Amino acid sequence: GKTKDIYLVFAGGIKEKTNEKLELLKNENINASFFTVGSNVVGNDDIVKKMYQDGHYIGVTGNNEDYLNIYSSAQNVSQSVLNSKNNLKNVLGDYEAKLALIPGPLLVPRFNPLKEQAKGILNKNDINTIKYNQYASIDEEDTDLKRSLDSKIELERTVVLLVYESAYDNINVLKNIIQKFKDAKYSFKTFYDLEEESKTEKITNITELR
Repeated sequence: GKTKDIYLVFAGGIKEKTNEKLELLKNENINASFFTVGSNVVGNDDIVKKMYQDGHYIGVTGNNEDYLNIYSSAQNVSQSVLNSKNNLKNVLGDYEAKLALIPGPLLVPRFNPLKEQAKGILNKNDINTIKYNQYASIDEEDTDLKRSLDSKIELERTVVLLVYESAYDNINVLKNIIQKFKDAKYSFKTFYDLEEESKTEKITNITELR
C-alpha cells in the first residue's frame, strides 16, 4: 500500500538534446530534476528559463568537466560547484541552487575522499548534495533499455535515477524508461517535492536516499 516514487535526475547538461528531453517531459506530463554544468549554462539562457518555467527542479554540478583539474583538491571540487551556482544565478536572477550533485567521473574510488571533503565545504556554503541509487545511460541504440531496470524498480520504494546527458542520447530510450516506471505505478517527483514534504526536517537528512 505504500507509494513508489521516482526522482528522474539529469546531469551534465545543457547538451545538444536537452531541449528534446524537455519536450518529451512536457508531453509525458512529468517533471524532473536537472543538475547543470555551469559553463554549459552560459549562452543557453532560453533553455534554462524553460526548465524553470516548466516546473523542473534545477540544481548544479561542476562548472566544467575538466576532472583532472577539478580533482586536484577538495577546494577545487567545491569551488567548481560554487562557480556553477553563480552561472545559474546569472541566468535566473534571484534563484539560489540549494542542491548539488558532486561532479563526476562516476565510479572512480580514488576520488571518494576528495568528494567527501568537498561535501563538507559545500555544506558550509548552504549547499547540500544528493545521492542516486540507480544509473541509466541512454546514448545507445537499444530502445528497450527499460528491461534492464526490471530487476531493480520493484525492489526499491524510492528510486533516484541518474541519467547523464550526452550529445548522443537516444530519446526513445528515455521514453521507454519513463513508460516502464509509469507501468510500475511510480509517482514522478522532483526535489521541490522533497523540500515541501520535509519542512520539519533538515534537508541534509532527506537527501540521503540511498
